Amino acid sequence: MSTRRLVSVGAVTAALASSLAVMPASAAPNTRVSSTDVTEAFLRPMEDDMATATSARPLPGDHCEKVEDGAGPGNVAYGCFKTYGDSWIIQDSKGEGAQTYIYWENWLYDGARWRPYRHGRCNNDLGAPNWGQCNKDYYESGSTNYFGKKGSQMRFQVCDRHPFLPDMCSPTDIVGAPWISNS
Repeated sequence: MSTRRLVSVGAVTAALASSLAVMPASAAPNTRVSSTDVTEAFLRPMEDDMATATSARPLPGDHCEKVEDGAGPGNVAYGCFKTYGDSWIIQDSKGEGAQTYIYWENWLYDGARWRPYRHGRCNNDLGAPNWGQCNKDYYESGSTNYFGKKGSQMRFQVCDRHPFLPDMCSPTDIVGAPWISNS
């Protein structure tokens, strides 16, 4: 029993460390964060949204990821960030009953460094093969942000939640997700 708790605490600590990562003061815009740069929490509380059904589909210019479970063709969860409109769309094409979600982070430039501002999930429990959408409103890269400076960027991962196994995500760690300028 205690071994199981230690593993759980370790997993929670690792997940928390990656979600609290912050760029060092010397980091330039669009610089990636390493999990060793953990010094600051997000300024806003976690946002946990349920997607609503949508007819929206990925378009050229959208930033998309997918998770495949290796069980055969079609066992995929797709997720995209649509910069025009600041929305997330997510589809579960697996049909095995597990929920899919997007975990996202929004970082703002304060004039000296990038700082974690908002983070959240867009959950799709609409069942396969339905698409869901979460509408958000983020600072644009060229507009004055919360810190009185310009600069807003996103990163995200698409995940498949399973009741008996660890979540499968792409990329596997949020630190490995590419930065997207929110313009």
